[in-house]
Amino acid sequence: MDFNPYGGDITFRITRPADSTLVAMAKSGFVFFNYTLGKVVPMPAAFSTKFPKVNWLG
Repeated sequence: MDFNPYGGDITFRITRPADSTLVAMAKSGFVFFNYTLGKVVPMPAAFSTKFPKVNWLG
């Protein structure tokens, strides 16, 4: 995972269990959005502190 002040990316490695061959890689991104304010907001500390070993970008 890579975090930035407003969200982050999660990278998935999909392997075949029988022989651990890499079958696919995928990446999903997310942001924190406040619908009341109608804008992207900073990542809540309550979320980021659950992942102390994540890479931080920016």
